[in-house]
Amino acid sequence: MNIALMAITSLLPVIGWGFMPILAKRSGGTAKETMLGTTIIVFLVTLLFSLFLDLQYSGIPFFLGTCSGLFWGIGQWLQFEAIDRSTVSQVMPISNGSQLVFTTLFAWIFLGEKYFGWTAFIVFICLTVIIVGVALATKTSLNKKSDTNKRVYFIIIFSSLSLACYVTIPNFFNIDSSLLFLPQSIGMLIIAFILNLRNKHNANAKNVLKNFSTGISWLVANVSLFYVSGYLGLGLAFTISQMCVLVSIFGGIFLLKDRKSEQEMRQVYMGSMLMVIGLVIFGIAK
Repeated sequence: MNIALMAITSLLPVIGWGFMPILAKRSGGTAKETMLGTTIIVFLVTLLFSLFLDLQYSGIPFFLGTCSGLFWGIGQWLQFEAIDRSTVSQVMPISNGSQLVFTTLFAWIFLGEKYFGWTAFIVFICLTVIIVGVALATKTSLNKKSDTNKRVYFIIIFSSLSLACYVTIPNFFNIDSSLLFLPQSIGMLIIAFILNLRNKHNANAKNVLKNFSTGISWLVANVSLFYVSGYLGLGLAFTISQMCVLVSIFGGIFLLKDRKSEQEMRQVYMGSMLMVIGLVIFGIAK
């Protein structure tokens, strides 16, 4: 692939996943309504994509793709729940940082992306720097409503674990990305319907429709990530994609008006700088 095209494609997950939580927050509705709107548009687009290309599916890859989608559905719903309980600029640094740790660990264990000696030391240092950056960017929340925040942290960790499984499964079984998106969307839609069937109140159609934009943002990020990971490897492609945390942090502050004091903004700037340094060196090391 052309280097310039690769660079542009590598940035699409940054834009798509960076704006996704912002669009979800602006669209309103509950986490379950957001999930339903997101997954319906994703399913419709991937179905049209499959019909247009006349793709032929086989049983096992289709089943594995659906399992990947189930993990995404669980992880994304939990992330939306965390955002509902907090703010985009607080949740996303923790979410992206923990996703990077889990994905790197899974890539090392299951995908053979192993690091030894000096490279392993640099990777460890980079992950530590990123975690410190996350802690700085979200530091103020630790002193407010500690019981609620503990629940939010647990929700984010389980979300990130599930999302790491979602990106690892297709790479472990080497499933062609073009044959992946429809079964993934089916798995996602199953989770969304289960969540809303268990809901005591009917989903608001207006809120569901408004979250179609959230689904489009996810499609941009997801398609480009799996395409690029075929060239760069999952670990490196996912590392680059985690730059989306900057879009989420500053989009949350300036577009969603997440309130920050002057001291909190200094911590956000310092934390963001550390995350960027860690991610860049991490990418170079890999």
